[in-house]
Amino acid sequence: MRKKIAVFMLLLMLCLLLTACGEFSIKGKWKSVGSYGFGQAQPGAIVIFEENNCNFFSPYDTYVFYKSGSDYTLETTSFMSLGTLSFDVTVKDNNHMTIYYGGQATELQRVQ
Repeated sequence: MRKKIAVFMLLLMLCLLLTACGEFSIKGKWKSVGSYGFGQAQPGAIVIFEENNCNFFSPYDTYVFYKSGSDYTLETTSFMSLGTLSFDVTVKDNNHMTIYYGGQATELQRVQ
């Protein structure tokens, strides 16, 4: 019985590990590395995504980041205007993403 429980726990941990590895997290520090920037994410600027806040559009936005099917979306609400903007996001890998708005693309590279 102990052996069955141990095998079950091992398989459960493996499943959780594989699931966690496959999920992209936007949290962290990112540098705008492209030739175009949006809002606070101008070329060379550092953008920080914390638990609920970021400085992508304005200095102190609230945001949600989610995946629907294979598409990622970033929605930010500016503390200055209370307007919410929606951005399409392409995740290249765990350290590179491109955020699209109005026909322009802002490239971000993780720095931490």
